[in-house]
Amino acid sequence: NPVYKTTKMVFRRIPKGEFQMGIGGGSFTNQVVIAKDFYLAVFETTQGQWKSITGSYDWRFKFVKSDIRDYRPIDYMSYDFLRGSTAQGIDWPSTGTNVLANCFIDLVRQKIGNKLALDMPTEAQWEYACRAGTDTIFNDGNSAANIVQPNNETNQYLNALGRYKWDGGAVWDGSIWTQPSLSSAEANQGSAPVGLYTPNNWGLYDMHGNMAEFCLDWYAGTLPKEIDPMVGPTTGVRRCARGGHWWSAASGCVSYTRGSENPSTFYWYTLRFSAPVSW
Repeated sequence: NPVYKTTKMVFRRIPKGEFQMGIGGGSFTNQVVIAKDFYLAVFETTQGQWKSITGSYDWRFKFVKSDIRDYRPIDYMSYDFLRGSTAQGIDWPSTGTNVLANCFIDLVRQKIGNKLALDMPTEAQWEYACRAGTDTIFNDGNSAANIVQPNNETNQYLNALGRYKWDGGAVWDGSIWTQPSLSSAEANQGSAPVGLYTPNNWGLYDMHGNMAEFCLDWYAGTLPKEIDPMVGPTTGVRRCARGGHWWSAASGCVSYTRGSENPSTFYWYTLRFSAPVSW
């Protein structure tokens, strides 16, 4: 239903459980317990939802048709812009669910009367929800899927699951692959309308590719074994981002791939809302 991509948001209740975080990646594996159910948005936050909250669009991809734009995820965001910076007194996990007054997350909370502590998911919650009970590199449970050359760039297994560089993200101009025009992108270029690809077992769309999604945590090379809430390091330089994006190769879009970014840097990042079941 288009209203859930423009003027409303729809969530899934993610059941508590235990999983191997990082399995398949080879660099680290942690047994993580998600001790409480939580909510996670079915879709990445769209430009239509952004406009419903703020009154105007964000400023990057300007698609040819407005309805195309409404269903695309918000793009070119920074962690600090969405949530608030340490210089402004906002510093997960030390300041908990606090966000900067009138930042985007706060505006959405206000819109629903602060009935949910809407925020970004933790990195552990994100991977747990992405996998939806699978232990394969993509969340469809296909054990044959791999990112071994030549599947590390184009990937037949990923084509049904998400938008990435060689499945609509990039444009072939006859000699090289280029980024589409920001001012006049067509429907099959750049980021994809949310919900276009196959969802995982828990009904979540676009966990692979489309837009990389910020998580609350500071980034660390290794992670301790923790029971939920697994909040990551107390300090850091870069914040976690997961899932890869429309300009990523297939190898950057798997369930275990960990991205990170300076929290003030704008790039192809977006937000998928999470919330505890009770606040």
